[in-house]
Amino acid sequence: MTRRTKPYLRVPQAAADQWDGVARRYPAQSRASGKVTRVVDYGTYVELEPGIDGLIPLSADLLHVGEEVEVVVLDVDEKQRRISLSLEHTEPKPTEPHAARPARRERSSEVKLDRVDRKILARLQQDGRAAVSQLAREVSLTVTPVLERVRRLESAGYIDGYFARLNARKLGLGLLAYVEVTLDRTTPDAFERFKQVMLAHDEVMECHMVAGGFDYLLKVRVTDMESYRRFLGDRIAAVRGVQQTHTYFVMEEVKSTHVIVVPD
Repeated sequence: MTRRTKPYLRVPQAAADQWDGVARRYPAQSRASGKVTRVVDYGTYVELEPGIDGLIPLSADLLHVGEEVEVVVLDVDEKQRRISLSLEHTEPKPTEPHAARPARRERSSEVKLDRVDRKILARLQQDGRAAVSQLAREVSLTVTPVLERVRRLESAGYIDGYFARLNARKLGLGLLAYVEVTLDRTTPDAFERFKQVMLAHDEVMECHMVAGGFDYLLKVRVTDMESYRRFLGDRIAAVRGVQQTHTYFVMEEVKSTHVIVVPD
């Protein structure tokens, strides 16, 4: 009688074996390339090879899953299976020999914009969610230097932030009005008091101190006429020092844009 035995099953090695020799393959300060696999609150994971991911801590929000990036290895811990990475820093070549590495010594307000910077600013105004890889293709550079440029523009104050533009009418805020406000006295205390009250009210989208026949111009958006009447009486006219107001209701928004022309 022939005894049947179960066929031998070859058990694959544990995934942990993939980490054997990682420190040799990726020594500290070495450069590597990989693909973004996950973007989380505390950083971005980059796959260096199948099963081997490194972490760029607190990386820029402009990195997207699927992008190819160039990185520098900061530290490897095979036991904990951790690799710390940073984006490879590529500085622009100086146009003159004595101007080497000017970016490190520049004050934020002294950053000079070149043609590529202006193109990036204009593109991000059109779509603040544009991926770095897309920006890189449009300005004919690789991902890393484009990301460095975006970070520099942010730190220098050229980019104030990124936001979604909502449809006010869809949200039931269909009444838009401009309000002229005149104060009974033009003293620092009166200006500061009115300023703080306006900052506290979300209905006021914009508040500008102006020169001319009145003191402030407000842009106000509310749901309807009844809401505006309450807002005017309870929030603006009730402010101590307000002498008079004139309201202009918008009948048609011919043009409304957040886009700023980037000078050549």
